[in-house]
Amino acid sequence: MTVTFGQRTVLDALSETFPAGRTSAVLGPSGSGKSTLLGVIAGRVRPQGGVVYYHGFERPDIEWLVQSTPLLARRTVLDNACLSAAARGRPDAETTSRALDALSLVGIKALAGTAAFKLSGGEKQRVAIARAMTAATPILLADEPTASLDPASREIVTESLRVAAANGAAVILATHDEFVAERCDRQLHLVDGRIAEVSGK
Repeated sequence: MTVTFGQRTVLDALSETFPAGRTSAVLGPSGSGKSTLLGVIAGRVRPQGGVVYYHGFERPDIEWLVQSTPLLARRTVLDNACLSAAARGRPDAETTSRALDALSLVGIKALAGTAAFKLSGGEKQRVAIARAMTAATPILLADEPTASLDPASREIVTESLRVAAANGAAVILATHDEFVAERCDRQLHLVDGRIAEVSGK
């Protein structure tokens, strides 16, 4: 696929496959096209050339986790964790059960009844991860999900993304964080709008 903004080519005839059940880290300097690539996969950025194929889906359900994902400040942690699944019409009892499991996985189940505005930045990002996992979409995109997190929160978020992949999702994250990238199944290095190197499995 090719994406241009004005005279600038951001993605240059890029071709890549992102398998289900794997975590794929897209690395590269600022401006290399990482976020644009996620936008194309999510259908929010239209390429000028090429087509995105979703194996097994005409248009799959996609959850996109961004840095500092906003929460409903006055709603509880559990309410926020249920939001994406509830918006998709999932059954309430199933959604609540999945959300509690996800909150347990990210280490904040004890905060389920706490209003979101009382949380630290790292706790808020864990809620966002729990919300994405509760949605259980076949594709999970994450844009710099561990930026500005402390080491403990970074470890938890990274492991949670791995669990989402183990549950069958194609997890694709844009990151500068080598710690996170090394713990992903695959590492794709984006340079000047092209995949220069792919490592991992």
